[in-house]
Amino acid sequence: MNLNRSGSLVLACLIGLLLAGCGDQYPKDWPSPAGNWFSRLGSCPDLRGDYADMTFRFPAQFGMGSAMDRWNGNHARITQADDGSWMRVEFGLTAEGLRAARGEQGPDDRTFQGVGRMMELRESDHYRCSGGWLYSLARDGIEGDSIRYEELRFAKDRESGLIASETTSSEQSIGWADSPRVSLGRGTRVQWHRWPPRDPNDEAEVRKLEGIKVQRAGWINHGRSVPTYFSNFFLSPICARLVRTWRIDGQKPIVTRADEIRRGRDDPKPDVSCPADSGEMSPLMTTIWQVDVPDPDSALGDYRIEWQKLDQVNEPWQVFEIKDVRSLPIHMAGLASGKDGIAASLSSQ
Repeated sequence: MNLNRSGSLVLACLIGLLLAGCGDQYPKDWPSPAGNWFSRLGSCPDLRGDYADMTFRFPAQFGMGSAMDRWNGNHARITQADDGSWMRVEFGLTAEGLRAARGEQGPDDRTFQGVGRMMELRESDHYRCSGGWLYSLARDGIEGDSIRYEELRFAKDRESGLIASETTSSEQSIGWADSPRVSLGRGTRVQWHRWPPRDPNDEAEVRKLEGIKVQRAGWINHGRSVPTYFSNFFLSPICARLVRTWRIDGQKPIVTRADEIRRGRDDPKPDVSCPADSGEMSPLMTTIWQVDVPDPDSALGDYRIEWQKLDQVNEPWQVFEIKDVRSLPIHMAGLASGKDGIAASLSSQ
């Protein structure tokens, strides 16, 4: 065989491999893509559903969220307009994520940051639809350090999972030893992502795990007061206050509001608000109150915590009695406490 011809064949093969890239085939062990030609909302594929295994990377694919986000353990519920002109994505914790938030399986603060977040996407502004796929506009032609994002498209598979293919390109070249490298143009690579449908039983498991938790620190300040942690493990806001009554008739109770959620100036105000003597706590928020140990010689009596969900604030409130703060379980470090709430809307970077 002619050596020059042999070398040309090898070079041609190498060029073909480099330009073809790797990972551009649909994964063989995945359910096949659905027939999106027959399931349309306007010109867009029907992506409605509830999907598991969501992380901060999903909103980032639409140019939303923060580069500092690292949340995980969420699901995402997608709704769409009948004509496909808008798409809403609402994030929330799965049962596994809520167990982590409660400190029952390796607490990780990063898990909680996605709770209550939502993003509103509009056709032409954030995506376009063609050929049974929804294309994110946030990645079109964006240059990275060494690659360019060519396209990012979404559809559903035949087992109701959400799938996406992300195509990138990069400069390719070939060379030997110290010889000048020969440019081969741009090669492309396709990476596939999949988010499975959420387990239908997961929502019921989340409801079982929701609730409030009252714990105490493992010490007593100056032999008298104990830091007491009141946590909202509902995935919706609640109103709460600490009440202490006097043993002397006619004295008004001493009321301490829960730490309030912090809202930005432009955040939408809720339709219902907490009474003035209570504070609104966001999901997974913790308030710390100082609760005194019982003192028979004091004119002050026992403590109680009064709380109710924000959307049920006009109904009778729940009451948690604290006869002796020392009988409460000891708070385990893990859930970040403080006044900052985490409910938010995602906005463009």
